[in-house]
Amino acid sequence: MEIFIARQPIFNRNKRVFGYELLYRNSNVNRFANIDGDIATRKLLSNAAVLELDKITEGKKAFINFTKNTLIEELPTLLPKETVVVEILEDVELTDDVITACKKLKSKGYTIAVDDFANERDVTPLIGMLDIVKVDFSLTTEEQQKEICSTFKKLGIKVLAEKVENSIDFEKALDVGYDYFQGFFFSKPKIISGKHSPVASTSFIIFMRELKKSDVSLESLEQFIIRDASLSYKLIKYINSASFGIPNRIKSVRQAITLLGIKELEKWVILLSFNLFTDPDYEELSKNAMVRAHFCEALCEAIGNNLAASAFMVGLFSHLDVVLSTDMETLLEELPVDEEIKRALIKKDNFLYEILDISISYENMDVDKLMLFTEKHNIAIEKLSNIYIDSLEWVGSMNE
Repeated sequence: MEIFIARQPIFNRNKRVFGYELLYRNSNVNRFANIDGDIATRKLLSNAAVLELDKITEGKKAFINFTKNTLIEELPTLLPKETVVVEILEDVELTDDVITACKKLKSKGYTIAVDDFANERDVTPLIGMLDIVKVDFSLTTEEQQKEICSTFKKLGIKVLAEKVENSIDFEKALDVGYDYFQGFFFSKPKIISGKHSPVASTSFIIFMRELKKSDVSLESLEQFIIRDASLSYKLIKYINSASFGIPNRIKSVRQAITLLGIKELEKWVILLSFNLFTDPDYEELSKNAMVRAHFCEALCEAIGNNLAASAFMVGLFSHLDVVLSTDMETLLEELPVDEEIKRALIKKDNFLYEILDISISYENMDVDKLMLFTEKHNIAIEKLSNIYIDSLEWVGSMNE
């Protein structure tokens, strides 16, 4: 049985990533209720060990669900205590065996959390071992949440709001007093139509237009880049990264441009500008866009489509309206990108959007949709998991 691993960020009160919950599904069923939880957890742990947990979570905390049996068998000890958060599922009965297992984990320095807490659940046996309580924000009233937060915070236990789906929910959860926040609110802030676009940097726009010229020469591009020492440095550092696997180190801008070619150079400029113009509050959103970009590009290549470079741009720009609090149409008016890219981001009705949609479906572990896509394009469904992990590693190397 193949297990798919994706991740969902967990933020602190300053919108900085505290950790990631690892999401997993069976390859042919999307509803967790139909998956054997013991098998799924064991397979996830096996995959996480092979893939190196730090690469998946970038050194942050990894929230992983554990069943009754996997707790009693002390499977969490297969992973480093510094990284893993042992998440006790809501249907785990707190028997003597489970309590004993938790005591052992706590004595070894593991962080322990309970999932989907509700007032009717008695977690008294865990007091003294419990570090984090996760509360379903969508299923509890504000009064219930205030009571839960107050009760546990007095005991020195952190409280995490799950399913925080928009910026309004996030602000409410902040006011209630939650310590951590999980959900898709970080990708759905308010859009302020007509707000000026930070991509109005003259040099960036000029360079993009230069790249798009049919008669553009490497000489003219080189002259543009070498005017800026920082640009020259970043370009050479980029191509010298392990991602390209070039045996000899690049020593000049001309050499870098020649080896990259126009398409890769265009990608580099977009990547650079995207990071430069991103508000620090949306660091994770920027990172997610880069994961999507690489995923979309690699998926295109895997199914033998020649639009890989355009798919990369679609993935990279998929959060641009949110990051810059501006509607997508206004943003794309300024950027000299291909019409099919614009159509994918605005009209959402072409092949490039289909690729982006599958990237998003993988993030959400919508396996039903993934299955339909792989059947349509005759690609092994396991390939999607490999592409996603490769994308995470690529973004990690880029950030380094």
